[in-house]
Amino acid sequence: MKNNGNILIVEPNNGLLTSLRILLKKLFEKVQATDNLQQAEGLLAIDDFDVVLMDLDLFKTRGEATGKIAPFLEKSSNPEIVFLSTFAQVPMAAEAIGMGAFDFVHKPWNEHEIVVSLCNAITKREHKLKIADLENKIEKYQLEIRQLRNELAETRMNTEAVAPIQKGGSSLQNIVENNSRTIEHYSIQTDNFGIAADETLETIEQRIINSVMARNRGNISLTAQQLGITRQTLYNKLKRGNK
Repeated sequence: MKNNGNILIVEPNNGLLTSLRILLKKLFEKVQATDNLQQAEGLLAIDDFDVVLMDLDLFKTRGEATGKIAPFLEKSSNPEIVFLSTFAQVPMAAEAIGMGAFDFVHKPWNEHEIVVSLCNAITKREHKLKIADLENKIEKYQLEIRQLRNELAETRMNTEAVAPIQKGGSSLQNIVENNSRTIEHYSIQTDNFGIAADETLETIEQRIINSVMARNRGNISLTAQQLGITRQTLYNKLKRGNK
C-alpha cells in the first residue's frame, strides 16, 4: 500500500531524477519530477504538493540558494521542502532549514532515510493544515459570538428604552399600550395615515406618533429618530396623549 502524499522532485541530474522518480512512485500516491526550478514553480502554481524534494546542486552559491528557495517557501500551497545535499553543502542546507525548510538528506542517499524524511514532512504538513482549519473555525466562532453579543446589547438597550418610568402614577409602558389600542383601525404598514375632517392638529400628531410607535413595537429611540424629535419630547407627547 502506497503512502499518502503528493511529491515534487526537482533534480538537475537526469540519472538521479529517474532513479528518484522510479523509487518514489512505488511508495507514494502521486509523484511529479522536473530538472529545473522554473518548471517547478509552474507546477507548484497549478498543483497542491505536500513536499518538494530539491537537490542543492541546483544552486551554485549559498546566496543564490537562499534567494531562490524563499519563493518556494512562500507558495500559497505551503509545501514542506526536503533537500538533497553533499556534506560540503551542509551549511547551505542548515541555512535553508533556518528559513523554514523541513529537512535535508545526505547524498548518496539510501531508500529508508529519504522515505522517512518525506513521510515526516507529509505528516507535518497535514498537521499544519489541520491547525489552520481549526484557527479559521475559531475565528468564525469568535465573529459569531461578537455578533450575538452586539445583538444582545441592542436588545437590552431597546428593552431599557421601554422600561417603566414611574411618574404621575403611570408608566411609559402603560402609555404605549393605551395609545396603541386607539389606533387599531389604522394601518401601521405604511405612512399613509389618513386625516378625518374634524381632527385637530394635535389629534393628527398624536395618531401619527401612536402609529409609528406601534410599527416600531414600542421602541422609543427608533420612533424619536424617525419623527425627528428627542426622546424626552416623545415622552412628553405620549403622556399628553394619554390624559
